[in-house]
Amino acid sequence: MTAPRWPHGARAACAFTFDLDAETLWLARGVTEPVALSQGTFGPAEALPRILELLHQAEIPASFFVPAWVAEHHPDAVKAIVAAGHEVGGVTTFTFHPQIIGRPSRFACLRELIEHARRTPKLWLARLDAIAGHARAALA
Repeated sequence: MTAPRWPHGARAACAFTFDLDAETLWLARGVTEPVALSQGTFGPAEALPRILELLHQAEIPASFFVPAWVAEHHPDAVKAIVAAGHEVGGVTTFTFHPQIIGRPSRFACLRELIEHARRTPKLWLARLDAIAGHARAALA
């Protein structure tokens, strides 16, 4: 089996993916205190707009995975993702992820990763659905 040929002569394909878990990280563990839940609210309220702006500036399409609970409680966040031209994938009602979101260093890492990807020659930056569709067509 040969590897698919990526668009524009790219030697590799890269997808940026994000989980917008919001408060579900805490709710899934039974945490209901408002201060703790506010850490999850940071995702759709503060982190998402920053991430969308970084992706926009770099002209990078991305895929976002959103639990049903988050889509229901933060519909404007999902609308912002779609309006920016990104893919939205659904995941379970709650996610069971152990990490805490919102650390400032994570934005610095994302910014650095985006800069590296943009400088990498022959790298196709695409949403997961585009990469999968292209690979399926090439291997058919």
